[in-house]
Amino acid sequence: MMRSTDPAEVSSATPLNSLSAVVLDTETTGLAVGSARLIQIGAVRLGKGRLVHDDTYSTLVNPGVPIPPETTRIHGLTDADVAEAPRFADIRADFGKWMGRAVVIGYSIGFDLAILKREHELANRPWRAPRTIDVRHLAMILAPQLPDHSLDTLAGWLGIDTGKRHQGAL
Repeated sequence: MMRSTDPAEVSSATPLNSLSAVVLDTETTGLAVGSARLIQIGAVRLGKGRLVHDDTYSTLVNPGVPIPPETTRIHGLTDADVAEAPRFADIRADFGKWMGRAVVIGYSIGFDLAILKREHELANRPWRAPRTIDVRHLAMILAPQLPDHSLDTLAGWLGIDTGKRHQGAL
């Protein structure tokens, strides 16, 4: 497992391509942070600006509540898919150890972090907010000429096909 800059040594002057980072995305039962529950975590590690192919984290999570049909239409995950999956409380320590103190990168990452914070609270476990980089905010700075900064627009601008971005989308 390749690691780059020690997180204890990271400062605002640390070049982005030398960070130990984790690119994170979650799937949830909805979009309301106060009631949505986690149903999937997917993450990959970056080391020195490069994808570390053999260092990923992916798991389904049993939310303990039904997944609404309108949410299933977005990500394709059903109650049956997560019925045998572990609860967040059971994977929290493993996921936290895997992430370590890496900088967390994601698109509108505040939502994912708010969900993870809530899951920690529901599991009666402490939450430590990581350092983050929000791809949407970077796009707004680097590409102000785009008509909007949605994930689809940004991906199109970068030439990335988003056709299968959800694991089981219907």
